[in-house]
This record gives sequence, structure tokens and C-alpha cells, in this order.
Amino acid sequence: HKQDEEEMKEVSFSLAELKKKHDVVKKQVIQKEKSLEMVRKEIEQLGYQEGSAEMIVYETSTRKQQIENAIKVTKKKTDEETMNSRTYDHMIERLKKDLIAMEIKKKELEGSLRT
Repeated sequence: HKQDEEEMKEVSFSLAELKKKHDVVKKQVIQKEKSLEMVRKEIEQLGYQEGSAEMIVYETSTRKQQIENAIKVTKKKTDEETMNSRTYDHMIERLKKDLIAMEIKKKELEGSLRT
């Protein structure tokens, strides 16, 4: 009878210790699950940020390409205008020479008419 009581106490004590260990392990599991959930959320957030960053890189790359194309078009137009300007300058110089030649011819003709 006394031995049964002692065995009961021992079993009760062991059971209490086992419950305590179970509670500690359960708390650890809950803590680890929370930690895991936080990591999952962080990974998800990083995924969104990565997608957002990729979009920004794509938009920036597209804008860069548009600017480079605009620069090419502007350079081509500038080159054309420079060529046109040189052509007009050449034409003006020719017209000035022709005007001088015509004025000389006019003076000669006026001189011959007077005589």
C-alpha cells in the first residue's frame, strides 16, 4: 500500500515533469512557428520589392533607350542643318561674287555708253 502510494507519487511527479517539458517544447514550437511566419512574410515582401525593382530597371532602361534614340535623331537633324547652313553660306558667297562682277560689268557698260 505504501509502495503503491510511492509509485503513484513517482508517476505523478514524472507526469508533472513531462507536462512541464511538453509546455516548454510547445512554447518553443509556437515561437519557432511565429519566427517562420515572419521569415515567410519577409521573403514575400522581398519578392514584391524585387518585382518593383525589376519594373523600375525596365522602365529606366526603356527611358534610356528613348533618350538615346532622341539623341540620334537630334544629331542627324543637326548634321543636316549644318550641311544646309554650309550650302547657304556657299550660295551667298557666290551671289556676292556675281553681284560684284555684275557691278563691274555695269560700270564698264555705263562707261562705254558715255563715250
